[in-house]
Amino acid sequence: MNLKKLKIYSARDAATCVQQEIANLAQVKDMHFDGKRVFLNCLVPNPSDQKRIEKRIFDLKFSPTTYWENGSLRIYFPLAKRRSDRPAWVINAVLFLITVGTTYINGITMFYDPDKLSVWTSGFLFSIPLLLILGAHEFGHYTLALYHRMKATLPYFIPAPSFPITPIGTFGAFIKMKSPIPSRVALFDVGISGPLAGFFVAIPVVILGLTMSEISPIPNPSSNGIYMIFGDSLLMKALYELFGPTTPEGFDLVMHPLVYAGWIGFLVTSLNLLPIGQLDGGHIMYAMFPRRHRLIARLFFAALLIMGLYYKYWGWFVWAFLILFLIRLDHPPTLNDQIELDSSRKMLGYVAILIFIITFTPVPVAVQ
Repeated sequence: MNLKKLKIYSARDAATCVQQEIANLAQVKDMHFDGKRVFLNCLVPNPSDQKRIEKRIFDLKFSPTTYWENGSLRIYFPLAKRRSDRPAWVINAVLFLITVGTTYINGITMFYDPDKLSVWTSGFLFSIPLLLILGAHEFGHYTLALYHRMKATLPYFIPAPSFPITPIGTFGAFIKMKSPIPSRVALFDVGISGPLAGFFVAIPVVILGLTMSEISPIPNPSSNGIYMIFGDSLLMKALYELFGPTTPEGFDLVMHPLVYAGWIGFLVTSLNLLPIGQLDGGHIMYAMFPRRHRLIARLFFAALLIMGLYYKYWGWFVWAFLILFLIRLDHPPTLNDQIELDSSRKMLGYVAILIFIITFTPVPVAVQ
């Protein structure tokens, strides 16, 4: 039976074809189906053959997920064949190029000053570091997903209208997971890798920008115009004290494009590290405390609403709305929740909590 030539086939046909394809590498002990997926439980004499088994099933145009459990290799794959008629990276590349354009225009709109920065310089001094930070974040996720043999797309960058409609020129980026999470260890690694990567790229960006920043008198609130005041996290305050210019009373920092890009990087890091649902912080919290994540998520969700009321900052209500209806509060289980995190990962988890604390800003942006 050659499944590659079949247009319509049953789950048993698919399982039989895969079994024949991997017969010299694995012995199928049992199989079952749920209507949409095929599940195989295999005895593999040589564990290093796992990648070869995956490749053979992949060559049949299926998308397999494999993981070890109790000495057996578990394999499952959806009955729907993957489409291979279009390069997968085309959409990613087009969206990225558009986002380069929107963030570049945003940099010009916000920072162009003929006395200090040229049009090209002002645009790219914002666009390039911002996309490096966002890209590092998403490729952190992508790399660790591949490390744990999970299927994931390349990052999708989301372009957005430039200033004054939005102050960034992008709605961020994301990757799409195409296979379930095999364990809490894999969940932790994938969840924490993005924030850490973006965070450590943002730090030198901010430091370099602070060394090139200037100060100016704080505008009179009664004067004409609308002024955006960016809130400082604990980390931003510390970096400003160490690397920023001296600021006399009545003066404030004029953000260099690099500082603004790094500031956004810190904000994105803190928002993603909220321990709620399927945010990165939710992944980390579920991996570390699977029995307490529901309570923790609800406490932090309530805290967002309280902060919105206390600081009269509508942004927290918008974020809470997105969490409630798109991201959700709860986190689904992994395929094997029984595998515990080792001590080094637990310590890294507490580092992530610390990063959340020092990058969080109660009022990110105020308008006067």
